Amino acid sequence: RGLAQTRVSRRDASLLTMRTNALLAVAALLFVASCGSGDEATDPKDATATTAPAEVDLSDKDFKDLTGETEVVIQARDNTFVPAYVEVTEGTKVIVRNVGRTEHNVIPSEDGALEPIEATELEPKDEVEVTFNHEGTYPYPYYCSLHGTPTAGMNGAVRVVGE
Repeated sequence: RGLAQTRVSRRDASLLTMRTNALLAVAALLFVASCGSGDEATDPKDATATTAPAEVDLSDKDFKDLTGETEVVIQARDNTFVPAYVEVTEGTKVIVRNVGRTEHNVIPSEDGALEPIEATELEPKDEVEVTFNHEGTYPYPYYCSLHGTPTAGMNGAVRVVGE
């Protein structure tokens, strides 16, 4: 799965603007349970502390069709992503915006599927932009390790389809 990403948070937009070309050249893999689920506690700021399963079953998920849109916003609310499951066209800019009262992160549910968005990048009122550029149809499942697991709680997926 090839994926180029552009990430911009409000706080350091000017710095990241200068790095955009470098990020695109580096073909990084991107993106982006309930509290008290019984999982072993991890440091909330350590996105890599959670081990993802090999594959997440998305067959029963209802994806919101947003193909044809040039920009899509996924809200990180308190304990949920809205909309949680979206389908977008290759090249769509996806904005993850924290409208909740607590910090969130976006962790890939499948090893190597996408680059994590750390909690320090997605504090209340912050947003991160991601652009999916690739060929083919791929789902990119993700979750917030602070409020969920890959299969329960605060999770979702972006399914990218070719033009």
